[in-house]
Amino acid sequence: MRDVDNHVLPFLEPTIDFPDHNTAFKLCKPLTDYRVATPAAGPSTTTAAELAALHRFTQARNPHVPHLVCYRSTQQPEAAASPLPGGFITFTVMTKLPGDALWGRFWSPTYTAEQRQEISQHFLRALQSVRALGVEPKDCALRNVLWAADSRRCGIIDFELWDECVTSHASALSDDGQAELQLQQWGLARRPASNNWWQEWFRHMR
Repeated sequence: MRDVDNHVLPFLEPTIDFPDHNTAFKLCKPLTDYRVATPAAGPSTTTAAELAALHRFTQARNPHVPHLVCYRSTQQPEAAASPLPGGFITFTVMTKLPGDALWGRFWSPTYTAEQRQEISQHFLRALQSVRALGVEPKDCALRNVLWAADSRRCGIIDFELWDECVTSHASALSDDGQAELQLQQWGLARRPASNNWWQEWFRHMR
């Protein structure tokens, strides 16, 4: 296990005990019926992408996204006790953002029109801060947007899919047209009816 400065940390045990609750959490459940014919030589592209994004967020101390605490990447032994014998595995520990996901809530009676407008403005500021670090999220969905009502803070999670972008793109969100398009892509604004659903699919990357 390594921290964000690449220092080696003790490896996570298969069982983590929580003395205050007198409970235990099984980290890995062996899947002895599965074998990897050709084990991967490293982490998947999505895992590598998320680790790279988390490194940037941690170094920048961005409050709108998770920060990397530590991680470990290794090939699992062939022993049957391994979760996936012979396969590659990465353990990632990151901070948990406050708030609730907006999926199933944003367009419900939970929020008024004024509250939805407020959340949208906070979201645009959060997205702008992420873009300023050269990260353009690709998994645009309400399930990846968190809103903490008590602190009036919006968060964005899930960076397994993202593209590099020039940091100047962050200022593009000050344009009303670009801001509205982003809100539509993430599900924070209603999309106008489209006459061509094929173009609609590609425009919003769905």
